[in-house]
Amino acid sequence: MDKEEKSKKIKIENNLFKKVDKDDAFNDMLSQILYNIKKEKLKPGDALPAERNLAEIFGVSRPKVREAIKALEFTGIIETIQGGANYISADLNTCMIQPISLLMQISKVTPIQCQELRISLECSAARLACINPSALDIAKLYLLMEEVNETDDVEEIKDRDFKFHLQIAKMANNPLIYSMLAASMSITEELIGNTRKYMKEKEYQAEEINKQHKELIEAISSKDAAKAEKIMRKHLQIIDEYLKKS
Repeated sequence: MDKEEKSKKIKIENNLFKKVDKDDAFNDMLSQILYNIKKEKLKPGDALPAERNLAEIFGVSRPKVREAIKALEFTGIIETIQGGANYISADLNTCMIQPISLLMQISKVTPIQCQELRISLECSAARLACINPSALDIAKLYLLMEEVNETDDVEEIKDRDFKFHLQIAKMANNPLIYSMLAASMSITEELIGNTRKYMKEKEYQAEEINKQHKELIEAISSKDAAKAEKIMRKHLQIIDEYLKKS
């Protein structure tokens, strides 16, 4: 980088950030970075200035800057690669997943509470997915449905089934719905796994589940929101039945 480019880069960095209030340096640094992301002055994939440059601009020590960077990295807003470079996450819609997941774990959310949340979110997602589904979205759902059908392994079915449901949540085009569903994965995964075992014990036919998946895709493809929600609710009743029996 020549002197002119370096001078231009420093000027841009100085326009993004300013010296912080040393009595509240941590929160001030976070606020400035988040403000620039919100205003799209920093976009997904953009590199943050080097820590030494940020320390100079903010008027704090490098360890203080590193503390703020670590907090943003924990939430998924910033990604750090080997060598110390820090980048704005390429997918900011998923940055809520880890904090929400941790909150669920420490607040001792029960399977029943998790299921109540899931029903609400998944039925809403099914309706919203009907608004403007693309041909690619529908193709992905069919592919994921086939992947569920290709194995008899309970763990594999669980993982693939969850991907199917997350794809519908993604099609809802609401990052809150997607993040809340993904955040509950640790609880929901165990729930789904146990439900699959229960289904085998009760001799549920895999064909019935596959039929529901197919009907759900068809309803979304035809933009029939009421039907999609009805099928999703019926689909999730299996887990309700398991919870009442357990």
